[in-house]
Amino acid sequence: MSNEPVDARPAPWPEALTPVFDRFKTAEFTSLTPSGQPITYPLTPYLCADGLALEVSTGLTYPAKADRVRTQPKVSLLYSEPMGSGIAGAPTILVLGHGIVQSADLQANTDRFIRSSIAKNPEANRSMTPRLVARLGWYFVRLYVRVVPQDIYWWPAGQSDAPPEHWHATALGELPTSDPPPAGKSPPPWAAKPGDWHKSAAHAVQHLGLPVVTSLNADGYPIATRATGMRLTPEGFTLDLPKGALAPPTGRACLTFHIHSETFLSQENMTFIGTAHAEETTVQFRVSRRLGNWSLRGGGLRAAWDFLGKGRFLRKRLAQEAARYGQPVPVVRLPQPDKS
Repeated sequence: MSNEPVDARPAPWPEALTPVFDRFKTAEFTSLTPSGQPITYPLTPYLCADGLALEVSTGLTYPAKADRVRTQPKVSLLYSEPMGSGIAGAPTILVLGHGIVQSADLQANTDRFIRSSIAKNPEANRSMTPRLVARLGWYFVRLYVRVVPQDIYWWPAGQSDAPPEHWHATALGELPTSDPPPAGKSPPPWAAKPGDWHKSAAHAVQHLGLPVVTSLNADGYPIATRATGMRLTPEGFTLDLPKGALAPPTGRACLTFHIHSETFLSQENMTFIGTAHAEETTVQFRVSRRLGNWSLRGGGLRAAWDFLGKGRFLRKRLAQEAARYGQPVPVVRLPQPDKS
């Protein structure tokens, strides 16, 4: 959870879900393109300091997720990977929510993200020095997305053949809107487009575990489900889903693989978009293309090299993106020790 002062009000959802929201290292976050294509990536999730909402973030220098939320605020978070959480028998939780981009104070966002990321992943940040952190503004300067849950579905012992339990928000009033967008055009994609998807798909099947498939429900919310089995086909993937899944994926869809180490020193992910078609006991996912990814493979020096390599492309964008918001480039600094 963030180190911001915590509101004393009780959580609006069942209290048993709060440890997952607070302690999971990753969640599958889905945002929608203007045309309604779901895009699912694993992000580090946090419990908001007020205890009333959830949040994720994206770098100021690669703002596509935030751009999508501004135009399509229906988002979802799937908590399906307990690695590193320390929670035995963790439930699988799907949150359908209203996304709000927070960008009015980039300096406060940056300070908050550094505090929160160190608290969430202390091992991965142990080698951070003031000099090194100061050079990583392209990564640490952040846009936040606050997610106000509208519906929460959970499977108490993980995904199973049983239907989920359900919580629905009541008496929410008018939902807030995102902070004003920046001036000018968003930057183009920072990484080269991936090539043919077949080789990547074979690697994902062999090394990245069971994927998460996402499509939209009748209300336009992205529904993400972790598959229980998969097989590679010439056109994409055949997926097995748990019988307790909300609904079989159909239409435009996204398929996301990801793994990470216990201490989050390394992580790898791969995302494909295409279409899903439900058959009697399976779902056929037809790939149209693979998307770019953010992976730090192998841990140690290799992961550090991957990370710094990304900075070579993104560092030059920092001042430009801050200027679009009419704000100075934030000072990137480690939190001061508590002397109390």
